[in-house]
Amino acid sequence: FDGVTVINVEMGQLIPDQRVVIGGNRIRAVGRRSAVKVPKHVQIVEAKGKYLIPGLWDMHVHPRRLAHLFYPLFIANGVTGIRDAGSEVPLDTLQLWRREILAGTRVGPPRQLLSGQSIAGPEPDCDRSSEQLTHSPQTCVADSADAVHYVDSLKAAGADMIKPRDVP
Repeated sequence: FDGVTVINVEMGQLIPDQRVVIGGNRIRAVGRRSAVKVPKHVQIVEAKGKYLIPGLWDMHVHPRRLAHLFYPLFIANGVTGIRDAGSEVPLDTLQLWRREILAGTRVGPPRQLLSGQSIAGPEPDCDRSSEQLTHSPQTCVADSADAVHYVDSLKAAGADMIKPRDVP
């Protein structure tokens, strides 16, 4: 990006006439155009009059089964990181979508913290296999031992976080 104004959110400053070099999905260099060399064989985007900010995070989202709509909207609005705080979409599917985003075959935020279903309870008659619970962003636990088992299973499945909800 050539000639762009970079917004330094830490200092609250606008830094004009910058060159930002991107390689893959990483920022490789930022600085005055005269100080940053342009690598060979790159696409140059003339960005004078435009602004560049760090990617934003939305720390509480529930895209659920509408991720195909929400993920592109996050990107269009500068959100490059999300914290999915509960979804009925299976955790392995959410992880697949995240890998597809990182591989460039799906549009969406590349930085994601995934939880799977949030946890509520205890509910003595808890049946996580029920149709109602398999289509909900939240599930139940029967008691404290069941809660430990469920949390361990989320961890083993690769959850980045656990979202407790109404759990004493």
